[in-house]
Amino acid sequence: MKRPVNRPVKSQGFTLLEVLLALLILGMMSLMIFGSFQSVVETTTHAERAMESLHHGEVVMEQLIGSLRSASFFDSNPSVYTFQHERGIGTPPDDMLSWVTGTMSFLPPRYPTRQGMNRLFLSIEEIDGVRGLAISAYPHLVDPDDILVAQVEPWMISPKVKGLQVRFYDMTAEEWVDEWEDERQIPQFVEVTLFMEPLEERGPYRELVRRVEVPVGRISRETRRGRRPRDDQGEPAPTGAQPGAPGGAQPRAPGPGGGRDRRQGNEPRMEIAPDRGTGGRR
Repeated sequence: MKRPVNRPVKSQGFTLLEVLLALLILGMMSLMIFGSFQSVVETTTHAERAMESLHHGEVVMEQLIGSLRSASFFDSNPSVYTFQHERGIGTPPDDMLSWVTGTMSFLPPRYPTRQGMNRLFLSIEEIDGVRGLAISAYPHLVDPDDILVAQVEPWMISPKVKGLQVRFYDMTAEEWVDEWEDERQIPQFVEVTLFMEPLEERGPYRELVRRVEVPVGRISRETRRGRRPRDDQGEPAPTGAQPGAPGGAQPRAPGPGGGRDRRQGNEPRMEIAPDRGTGGRR
């Protein structure tokens, strides 16, 4: 009779190599899942910041456009209603713009002459160590050389707007130019570019571009040329009347998309703009 052979019993657990391999696979999968989740969170946060910045820029732009459209001009005393522009040389551009308007846009609630007409100065300034879009104002009939004008301090409109560039449509040359030299004539069409702060450090500035039609621009141009603007019936328009209003002339926009963004439609856009042209004749 043969004796039974004692065979080794197979182990029911895992070897150390198998455990280490499983942990390695689990760690790689966890890392991939965490990386994907972090990427989604960063993308969402970036998109929210971009939308918030765009909305903020649109609000500032709408106020600026509304104020330009409400620019005042009376041909009885054009020297009071001059349109001033200084081209900035900074990066991004830091132009200065000044005009007379009766709108309350940008004015503080308790501003003394809020209900009247004021001369506005729009520029990029540094206030309390923060650089952004700022504005100052004083009553339009005050002498610019008055010592009180020099004491007017600008106030911050938006620290998120880091640059301002303005171009004008030359009705003679039929092209957009970078400088406005004739202060006693108000431009009929203006292109405004706001440079919004980068979303990332050392990132590119984002540009918000709008073109606006200034109703009194045609009246000021005709006055400068020694002619009175006429209405649709050929009768002289009332002094100081705005084109588009009853008794005023109806203006035409320059080229396709005049008075709008460079794209079709009315929505502003964020873009990196091409090189601009240079100044021209009026």
